[in-house]
Amino acid sequence: MGDLIAMVKEFLGKALMRILIIAVIVGAWAGWNWFNAGKTTIDNPTDQAITFTLDGKEYTLQPNSSQNVKLARGEHTLVYSGETVKFEKGKGETATDDFLGGKYALLNPTQSVYVYYKQIYTKNMSESAANSIVSTFDCPEGGEFKAGEKCPFKLYDDAFIEVNADYGVNSSLPGTATIRKGATYTIKSKLFRFDDFEKYMSEE
Repeated sequence: MGDLIAMVKEFLGKALMRILIIAVIVGAWAGWNWFNAGKTTIDNPTDQAITFTLDGKEYTLQPNSSQNVKLARGEHTLVYSGETVKFEKGKGETATDDFLGGKYALLNPTQSVYVYYKQIYTKNMSESAANSIVSTFDCPEGGEFKAGEKCPFKLYDDAFIEVNADYGVNSSLPGTATIRKGATYTIKSKLFRFDDFEKYMSEE
């Protein structure tokens, strides 16, 4: 995780935000429809196949793969590698600090690290102003971050992750986005696998 923190720190110092002119329309409510349909993504970002049970049913996921299942609101039980975790869908973090996208649910049997990230798309706005809008989360402790410093991302390693996001782990942030009339920016959010976030940052 130290490499990621250093990479993000360098990224923030050079050019945290991509200042973009609007070109395409993106579907901001896709995540909302996904959650309301009762669907949850089960993800295995590791290089080993995993077997687990969810509410008494056994599943096997191949390395670096995911599966979508219908999971109703309410309490559920996950058993993986001898550990039992109980969680409740619909009770989790329904909003991070502002309402973005729709509710996105991910089951994380391996309790791997995921990154929730906010990308701002702007016109006629300085980098520092754009940075201040999306950097609302406490930065990870350690590394080169200063005490009290804010970041545009948040780390999760829970067995069940529930956030408001425009894009899930298998979708990409768009290169451009639509800004509504009279506004100077729009924000899109995504839940990344840890390795995918590192790659995304390195490409900036």
